[in-house]
Amino acid sequence: MATAICRIQRIGGAKDSVGIQLHNRRERTHSNSNPDIDRSRSEDNYTLTPHTDASYNALVDRRLHDAYTGSRAIRKDAVRLCEALFTSSWDFFDANPELTRDYFMACYAWACERFGKDNIIEATVHMDEETPHMHLDFVPLTADGRLSAKSVLGNRNDMQKLQDDFYEHVGKQFDMDRGQRADLDDPNADRPARHKTMRELKAETMKAWEQADAFNEATIEYRDEIMLEQHQWYQEKRGLEDELRKMQQQKDSLAAQIANQEKLRSDAQTDLEALRERTEALRREEADLTPKVKELRETHRTLSDEEIEALDVTPRKIGGGFKGMTPHQAQELMNTVAARGKLVREQHAKIEDLSKTVAELQSQLQVKQEKDARLSMEEWQRKIDERKEIDALRAIKREFEVYQAAVAKLPQQIRDAVHSEIQRLRGGDVERSGRGGRSR
Repeated sequence: MATAICRIQRIGGAKDSVGIQLHNRRERTHSNSNPDIDRSRSEDNYTLTPHTDASYNALVDRRLHDAYTGSRAIRKDAVRLCEALFTSSWDFFDANPELTRDYFMACYAWACERFGKDNIIEATVHMDEETPHMHLDFVPLTADGRLSAKSVLGNRNDMQKLQDDFYEHVGKQFDMDRGQRADLDDPNADRPARHKTMRELKAETMKAWEQADAFNEATIEYRDEIMLEQHQWYQEKRGLEDELRKMQQQKDSLAAQIANQEKLRSDAQTDLEALRERTEALRREEADLTPKVKELRETHRTLSDEEIEALDVTPRKIGGGFKGMTPHQAQELMNTVAARGKLVREQHAKIEDLSKTVAELQSQLQVKQEKDARLSMEEWQRKIDERKEIDALRAIKREFEVYQAAVAKLPQQIRDAVHSEIQRLRGGDVERSGRGGRSR
């Protein structure tokens, strides 16, 4: 939660008033003491008091001339001017830019009631530095016209009451926290809480931002590494899935080929059985014809050429196994037996070829079955490797969750700064571009 901040300091002599004026009105083109001023945004600065070109010292003299009622002359070392600084945490202005002017108007109204509106010589709001803030300069005149910063501001207890009053009238209105009180919040402290100067606050803010930037860079780098590993893992997974699909297609193709080979083998087996039956029939026929062929050859061997020629001219009957046949018919029978024998030999050759084909098909089927088994083993191995990669990514996720838990233990100020910076990286630049850049 944001904190309502009010800091009051006494200004020394007239020379110090000149320095305050130069800073508040941005009358110098360059400031070595405050490098945080962004001159490109100085046009966004504004005042809540009527504009005047008179110097601070002239305005102080004019007010003293009109309201000082003391009987003695004012000492040269008297405190003639005080300055109140009003601001809040940067996250309040960043989250509620529309409430910035309302907040400073409420601070101005409270100061008018507390120090007297006529005693305020100028109230200037600076929007060109890291955090918006208002410088309110007033002459420390009492209600009865005395010049006394001690009476107006009081001692330590009076300043604590002033802070309580500022919180009640302004801080609560904007749902802010009150700053630390040494006597209530830290009763064991050796010394009271000291208000930090703007330079100290800026230094602490810059240090917190540097730590937040370093932490944010480390977080982004770690996130990028995880995203890169996830991307690589997804690429490898897609590659494995594509390869698995190709293997499945190959497997389906091999299964179709095996089924076709099985059909061919079955058809070949059927043909082989038919050929065997045909061969057996031919063998039986050959066995029946063999005695007749032998008898015919014996008869042919006992006949002379003249008798054979006479038989050809005058057909006659032949006895024995060829009884009732002419020599010409016997020769045709022998030719038929020879042709049958040749056919039997050809059938034997076909049977041998078919047997070789069946053996080759069985060998190919066995090789394909072994290859399919190897592919199944490789597929299971790939699934095991993929599971290991998933387990590794889950381990990385758990490590990142531990990393986030460690971040949650960082001081609130750093975590708030980190959160604001991440919001800015995600889109805060677009939102702030309409109002001239980020104001912190």
